Amino acid sequence: MPCSVFWLVDEEKYIGCGIIRHRITKSIEEFGGHIGYAIRPSLWNKHYGTLNFKYLLIETNKLKIDSALVTCDSENIASKKIIEHAGGKLWDQLNTKSNNKNIILNRYWVSTNVSKTKYNAKNRYNAKI
Repeated sequence: MPCSVFWLVDEEKYIGCGIIRHRITKSIEEFGGHIGYAIRPSLWNKHYGTLNFKYLLIETNKLKIDSALVTCDSENIASKKIIEHAGGKLWDQLNTKSNNKNIILNRYWVSTNVSKTKYNAKNRYNAKI
């Protein structure tokens, strides 16, 4: 599976990472999608997830992917907010397992054209990828 991996850093400080899958297989469609990301737990609730997701959408758009599939556990309130803030539209919910636990997986489609999302406002963050 072709993919791109990005690190979000501030100077020498690791903040998080992201992955873009260049295409979707059946299994990736059911669990994963085009974009995955993570933020270091000690930096949660500081808007780095939003920043990371914005940059990942921009990079996904450069791959000529106009609409990205993104998934998250329905109980992951922070990820739901990030995805929905970016204009993500809930496609469906799947009952599935993750780490041997039954979960409800939310699947969203998100435009990768950042000028059409709520991210077109001036960036107030100073981290780099």
